Amino acid sequence: MSKLGRTLRKFVKHKKPEICMAAGTILGAAAIVTACIQTSKGGAKVIEDHKVRLQKAKDMSDDDPAKKKEVALAYGKTLLAGARLYAGPAFLFGTSIASFYMAHHTMKIRNAGLAAAATAARKTLKDYRGRVADKIGEEAEEKLYFGTKEKEIEEVVIDENGEETLVKKVCDDVVDDIENSDYVKYFVKGNDNWDRSPDMCKFFLECQQNRANDILKKKGEITLNEVYDLLGFERTEAGMVVGWIYDKYQPFGDNKVEFRVKQVHVPNENGKGHSLGYAIDFNVDGNIYQEKIRRRGLKTFRKR
Repeated sequence: MSKLGRTLRKFVKHKKPEICMAAGTILGAAAIVTACIQTSKGGAKVIEDHKVRLQKAKDMSDDDPAKKKEVALAYGKTLLAGARLYAGPAFLFGTSIASFYMAHHTMKIRNAGLAAAATAARKTLKDYRGRVADKIGEEAEEKLYFGTKEKEIEEVVIDENGEETLVKKVCDDVVDDIENSDYVKYFVKGNDNWDRSPDMCKFFLECQQNRANDILKKKGEITLNEVYDLLGFERTEAGMVVGWIYDKYQPFGDNKVEFRVKQVHVPNENGKGHSLGYAIDFNVDGNIYQEKIRRRGLKTFRKR
C-alpha cells in the first residue's frame, strides 16, 4: 500500500494543474445544476414570503416609526433566506474558482522555474563555450556547437527554369539533426519566410534583426518568443520570459538583439538530398522578468 500511495502522490503532484482544471470544470457545472434545482425547489417560496413581509410592512401607517425598520427587516430576512437557499451552489462555485486559481498558480510557478533553469543553462553554456574556444579555437568550437561535420552529400540545386537536380559534393557544414537543439533555430525551406535566393534569406534575417532592435529600444524589452514570431518559428515556454532588456545607463546584457547566423546544409523533409539553410543562435540577456523585479526592488530600497 505504501508503494501504491507514493505512486499516487507522484501522479497527483505531476498532474496537479490538469486535475485542478478538471475539478474546477466539474464543480462549476455542479454549481449551475444545484442552483437550478434550489431555485425550482425554494425560489418561489422565498419570493412569495418576501412579498408578504414587504406588503405587511407597507400596510403600516406612515406615522409609525417602526415602518422603516419592518421594511429593512423584510429585505434582510429575504437575503438571509436566499443565502441559505444558495449556500450549496455558492460553495461549489467558490471551490471551482479556487481550483482554477490553483491550476494557474501551479503552472505559473513551474514556468518560472523552467525559465530560471533555462537562464542558468544558457549562462553555463555560454561560459563553457568561451573556455572551449580559448582551448581549441573559435572555428573548431563553432563546428562543435552547431553540430556541423564534413560529409559527402547530394545537394538540391535549382536551375534557371526552376527544376531541381541532385549534385554530389563534399561540404564541411552538414547538420544531420535540426530538431533536438534547445539553443539553435534553423531557418530552412518550409519556413513561411524562406526564399530560394540566399541573398534574400540573408537580407530577411538582417531586416528582422533590425526590426527586433527597434522594438527593443521602443519598448525597453523584447522576449525571445517575440523574435521567434518575427522569424516564423514556433514559440517555446522558456521564450516567454527569456529575452533582452535595453537600458542605456545600466545594461543587463549587450543592449541589442544579435543573430549569430551560420550557413549550413540540412536534410530535406522528403529525405532526398540536402539543401542550404541557416543556423541561428541568439544572444539573449536572460530572464528579463526576474531582472525587472530585481530592479524594482533596488529602486524601492533606494527610495527608503
